[in-house]
Amino acid sequence: MSPPSSPIEGPTDRGIELVLLPRMLLRRNSNVAFHKMDDETVLLHLEFGKYYSLDQVGSVIWELLSSECTVERVHDQILERYDVESPQAWVDLCEILRDLAAHSLVEVVDG
Repeated sequence: MSPPSSPIEGPTDRGIELVLLPRMLLRRNSNVAFHKMDDETVLLHLEFGKYYSLDQVGSVIWELLSSECTVERVHDQILERYDVESPQAWVDLCEILRDLAAHSLVEVVDG
């Protein structure tokens, strides 16, 4: 898995930076509709009326976040599915998850 030039294509809604921890629980924002097409997933943030596009790796992450999921579990699934070293997978995963959070597409589960 090589880092995409822009993991998420679409407008940014908030300029936040999420601090990610391995045991942090994340889930999809329920205000986001989506449709998977081949290796791509198109998202529509219903509250903001904005569209986003996820590549193949982003689509896998989106699929994993269909229920509450730890960052560590997503990382482990990426390692199982792609030929990537663990440190690089963490870097790439954190970049994608921070982008998803910055666009209000995923949220941290309180608990």
